[in-house]
Amino acid sequence: MVTIRRVSEPDGTRYCIDDFAAYVEELRMRGIDPPPTKYHIFISDETMRAIKQSSVNVEAQIALFFRISPSTGIVYKVLPSSND
Repeated sequence: MVTIRRVSEPDGTRYCIDDFAAYVEELRMRGIDPPPTKYHIFISDETMRAIKQSSVNVEAQIALFFRISPSTGIVYKVLPSSND
């Protein structure tokens, strides 16, 4: 299972993969090219409001950014940081 961590920032939310090595292995096992380095996604509060108004599943869209889609079979969860 891949854990995507949601971290509140003063002007938005940052998402990152908790265990990057395990994430890379999950991708490789499924023939998906992993990213060369660990990265995170930042969504400003303004953008998040716009996304939510469109009735889109925000967490599913975040997973897509991390190359995790329903067709990959990779199980994931999005958890808040321990500070949230």
